Amino acid sequence: MTSSTLEHSQSQFLSESESWSTSTLPESARLVRDSSAHWLSEVVAELVAFLSLKPNWDSYEAIPVRIENVKTAIELLFNFSAASTPRPSVVPTNLGGVQIEWHQKAIDLEIEIHSPVAIDVCFEDLEKGVEREYELRSDLHILEDLVSKLSQQ
Repeated sequence: MTSSTLEHSQSQFLSESESWSTSTLPESARLVRDSSAHWLSEVVAELVAFLSLKPNWDSYEAIPVRIENVKTAIELLFNFSAASTPRPSVVPTNLGGVQIEWHQKAIDLEIEIHSPVAIDVCFEDLEKGVEREYELRSDLHILEDLVSKLSQQ
């Protein structure tokens, strides 16, 4: 992606999105914490760049990533990441969503955002033999716990 395309995507994101004071997250999921993760601006730029993906971007009829899913991903990262949280990978999904992934040491955490109120989470701790899947619809506080475990690695 060229820098002018990225700049266009970022300006499109800023002009089309609602004010940042209006959250896409359900009221019960909102925290009042801003992340101090050093990687956050780079990951936000990657997420915003997903907005430039055109229909069929994967050659398998994928739809473009929806702006509300990018905004939700950014809000989740701001709300649940700490300075010690490792940098995640972010990928677009073929149905217009966003996936945030961490694969650190013995912990795997994947968060798939289908919409601001439809978020699937898969957590696995290989050392402890724990595997959990969650379908989050409004209460996202479990994410704070899971990201905290990951940050302590």
